[in-house]
Amino acid sequence: MMVRACYPGYVNLSPKISLLIFLFITSFHLFGSAQSPSTFVVGDYRTASTGTLSQTGGTCVLEQFAADGTWKPASYPLPITSTLFVEHTAQLSGSLQVATLFIASQKTFTIPGSQKLLTTAKLTISDLAELVQEGEIENRGTLQLLAGSRLRIKNAAYKSSALIWAGTEEIDANSEIRIESAEANALLFSNTQLSPQAHGYWFGKVTLALPNANTQWQLLDSSAPLAAQGFQATLAASSSLVFLAGPNLSLQFGQHLTLAGGSYVLQNQTSGTGNLSVAGDLVLQQATLTFTPGPTASVVSTLDLKGNLTTDAASVLNSNSTIDASKSGIRFNGTSWQMLQAAGPVNHVSLTVKGGALVRLGSNLLLNPTNSVYASTLAVENGGTLDFATDAAGQGYQVQGQGYFRLEQGGTLFVTSAAGINATGLSGNVQVSDSRRSFNHLATYVYNGKVPQQTGTAFPTTASGKIIIIDNPTTVTVTSNVGISSNTGQYPQGGRLEIRNGTLVATASGDVTGSGKLVMSGGAYQIHTLNTTVPLLSGDYELTGGTVELAGQGNQIIRGGASNIYHNLLISGKNEPGISSKTISTTTTVNQNLTILPNAILDITNKSLKGDAGLTMTGGVFRTSRTGTTFPELDGKNTPYTLSGGTIEFYGTINGQHQSIRGTYGSSQKVTYQHLLLTAAVANTMNESGNQLVSANFDVSGTLTVKAPAVFQIGSNRAVGGTGNFVLEPGATLLYGSPQGITASGTGTSAGNVRVSGTRSFSAQAHYGFIGNSEMVTGEALPSTVAQLLVAKTGGGVTLSKAVSVSQGITLKSGIVKTEGHELSLLNQDPNALKIVDASLYIQGNLRRAVGSSGTYSFPVGNSAGKRNVDLISNGLSGNGFQSILVNFTPLSHHQDQDLQVTEESLRYAFLEKEGVWQVQPNATPATGKYTAQASLLGFPNVSDNRFGLLTRPMGAASGKEWTTGGGTLEPAGKEGRTVVGGYAQRNNVNAFGQLALGTVEGVLPVTWLHVRAEWKNLQVQVQWATAMEVNNDRFEVEVSEDGKRFQKIGTVSGKGNSQMVQHYSFLHTAKNATVMYYRVKQIDYDGKYEYSKVVAVKAGGPSLASMTLYPNPSQDYLYLRGLSVEPTAVIEIMDIRGNRVIQVKPVQHEDVLVIPVQHLAAGAYLLRIQTNTTLVQERFVKQ
Repeated sequence: MMVRACYPGYVNLSPKISLLIFLFITSFHLFGSAQSPSTFVVGDYRTASTGTLSQTGGTCVLEQFAADGTWKPASYPLPITSTLFVEHTAQLSGSLQVATLFIASQKTFTIPGSQKLLTTAKLTISDLAELVQEGEIENRGTLQLLAGSRLRIKNAAYKSSALIWAGTEEIDANSEIRIESAEANALLFSNTQLSPQAHGYWFGKVTLALPNANTQWQLLDSSAPLAAQGFQATLAASSSLVFLAGPNLSLQFGQHLTLAGGSYVLQNQTSGTGNLSVAGDLVLQQATLTFTPGPTASVVSTLDLKGNLTTDAASVLNSNSTIDASKSGIRFNGTSWQMLQAAGPVNHVSLTVKGGALVRLGSNLLLNPTNSVYASTLAVENGGTLDFATDAAGQGYQVQGQGYFRLEQGGTLFVTSAAGINATGLSGNVQVSDSRRSFNHLATYVYNGKVPQQTGTAFPTTASGKIIIIDNPTTVTVTSNVGISSNTGQYPQGGRLEIRNGTLVATASGDVTGSGKLVMSGGAYQIHTLNTTVPLLSGDYELTGGTVELAGQGNQIIRGGASNIYHNLLISGKNEPGISSKTISTTTTVNQNLTILPNAILDITNKSLKGDAGLTMTGGVFRTSRTGTTFPELDGKNTPYTLSGGTIEFYGTINGQHQSIRGTYGSSQKVTYQHLLLTAAVANTMNESGNQLVSANFDVSGTLTVKAPAVFQIGSNRAVGGTGNFVLEPGATLLYGSPQGITASGTGTSAGNVRVSGTRSFSAQAHYGFIGNSEMVTGEALPSTVAQLLVAKTGGGVTLSKAVSVSQGITLKSGIVKTEGHELSLLNQDPNALKIVDASLYIQGNLRRAVGSSGTYSFPVGNSAGKRNVDLISNGLSGNGFQSILVNFTPLSHHQDQDLQVTEESLRYAFLEKEGVWQVQPNATPATGKYTAQASLLGFPNVSDNRFGLLTRPMGAASGKEWTTGGGTLEPAGKEGRTVVGGYAQRNNVNAFGQLALGTVEGVLPVTWLHVRAEWKNLQVQVQWATAMEVNNDRFEVEVSEDGKRFQKIGTVSGKGNSQMVQHYSFLHTAKNATVMYYRVKQIDYDGKYEYSKVVAVKAGGPSLASMTLYPNPSQDYLYLRGLSVEPTAVIEIMDIRGNRVIQVKPVQHEDVLVIPVQHLAAGAYLLRIQTNTTLVQERFVKQ
């Protein structure tokens, strides 16, 4: 009975259990996988000691597996059908035939030269076990090499037909066949004995270590996947090995192929193709590998290599020198980087980098040391990549010799030489003969050296769809112009220049041109090309990183546009102000940072430079003339504003244009400028924006300079701070809005708009304007003399902090000037040097004006009650040092009306208007000349036509008796200067200075009006009026108007002459059926003097409201309308003098008086408009 048990260990089993084990293991043996060497069957033998053994005897102790599961001592002879487990190192001492032989793990079984081993079922070499064949081994069954096992063949008669291959083989991929001796000139392997294993190859690792000299072996005579692992051969120097012993064969190696000593021949056929395929490295050590030894061009010998190629200096790659070997050689076709490190020469052999392969030189490559027609070639095919690499010192490896170098279309070169690649000469990575190097221009060139590089001269100027990549951590300089086009013949997106790392330097004589694309993920593109738009590439830009640097020593234009968005932009080089600068071609966007270095000038003119970038300046100048938004436009979201040096200059604006200066960046961080220079082409006086204005508070650490004719506006809620200086130069203008005025020191809010802690310089030749919407002072730092003064307040007024003289002109656009106890002096004699845009504006206090010998000089003075203007017309005033006149308006004092003793035109002046007097004081009494005074009647409500006149008395007068006419005369009655509607009182040719007052003559009014009315009656308008008293009244003339402005006479009614009784008058007018008609009555005295009644309006079908009375007029707080009752539907509006509605009011009715509030109105003239269903009435009034 047979019983199988597991080894190691011994078990004692009962017969019943033994039977069960027998049934189970037998079924496994029949239906399972191959038998394992670690199991035993009853009757198996094993060695129990080291020693020798044979069929009939030996020194090894034997044991046999018994049915009870134990090993029992056994004796020789061994049956030829037995199974023997060699579990100790042993040596065959005679012939041995067994069915099955197992060599246990880590044990060695040696077959000496004179002995023979025959196995008929299986010969198994366990893991880490070794079978040494010096004699003969005949395997008629299965030869099994397990993982880690080794078969050493040291039989001098070994050849491919050796009996060890007589059976079948089960060879693990991790086992080794090692041949250390073989028959001379023998074939070592043949497919007649061998076939591929489950892992795809015949063997695992194969090692040839054949010491025989002057011997040639042939590896195999058929195509075969020879070794799953490495193949290593070591021969004597005079011996050789031919890999392929037949035509059109191929041989595959699963890993490395190492050849040491001797010569190796790929094939020695006269025709056909032979191929070796090496999945790992090819290593030559003092060996020669010949591809085609014979002089026949019809043989092609190739070696496909996926790993590295390494040869030492004593090794040679060779082929016959008399045939074209361009088709024979090594083809690199790996999928990861392969090292090509051939220290020895390569003669007449082609080295080809196939598509998809990545090859890197590990040393200089010598192609044919001497000239040959059929010299070696290094070719990079479409899709292949060759990296020339560098040595430890960073020097790029070279391809040298008399061979050929060819970069084909679609190939890639990693250029590492400091000299790049060149069409001629012994410099650069390729130094083969000039005529034997070619670089296709539809290829990719990667500059990745470790030292500064030149591109070289291999590129023509003509643009092509090539790709140039810069990946050198130092610099790459363009040797001469390189053309890159958008041609898509090779690359779907066309040619491109791509910068990943380091700096590409474009010189004035060498740059990258064409329609290709510019791609940057890092590095820098330093451009020195002048007088053109750069970068020169005009294709699309993909700039996700890196810096474009304009470094030229002259004019350069950065290429802008919506598709050219820069990551970083650097402005360097040297520019001369007014001579050269950098600029932009059109709107340009920068996303990361703009940097300007010392000596560089970036002048973007009126174009937009924008984006999320920040701004860094260590020097240089940034100039812009663009208007309409905040500058610089870069918003600093991605990097901050870091302005440690340099100047930002705003220039070029004209009247009506302004530039807004950025105050914050990012998330409202304050900008600190080094230097700011504000200039302009023409001063912007069209509005109060100025040429430059502050968008938000900012600081300066250097100097902010305002140069003529620029106008710089700082609003009331804006400020310039920091540790720097502020300079307002002559001819420049400062528009100032802070209530605190212009201050000389301080950095807090009380310091006003200018809060720098450095120096503040405000030129006396500069112009100053005061703006804002609240009360303010001029400040103690306003110079005592300024060139021009502007007041343009949207609210409140400005008060002088000290006396101020203005050398050129004063402009009042809005807001009142209060001088307090100081003088505002205008030194310019030009009568037009004082401009008043709004007639309601005035100077509350003291105004001194330089006065010439002719001209009308306006003095828009007044007090808190309002404007009291007086115009002085010079009639030859000069001499005695006379230069100017000071005018103010003050309360009337030291006067009693009963003291008046002035008579004019047979009428005596009875009283003076109590609102105040003008003080008119020359700096010195003129030697000659007189003046005419025209004093505004605004603010004098009690004057009437032809009843008023200007009087004068000395400044120090203390009595009403000193009033005189000053030697002057009045205008004729009814003329302007004598009528209320004219708006002013005029006295001509006055020869005395001092106080000027408005006097009223005594007398009785010619007519006392009761009412004037008009209403429709039977398609006619009946005009009715009544008088309470008449004096010297000759007649009435009735006048009509359709617009209330232009009247014409329509009839005359005789007056009563003199009457103390109420008189009633009536006149019928056949009028047009107009919507509204206006009527007034002109009263005329016997002497021709006249006055008008109020104007009444009548709407078709309705009565007039002419009996109403509107007072006081002018008014400050309220208007009172007497004699008018209005229905609830009446519309009462206040209009401006242009007819625009200001407000609709709802008056309060007290008995027969309507009370209308007007205190909220600005000073000026208005129209009260009352409209009912049938009547329209309009009355003018003045708001003080």
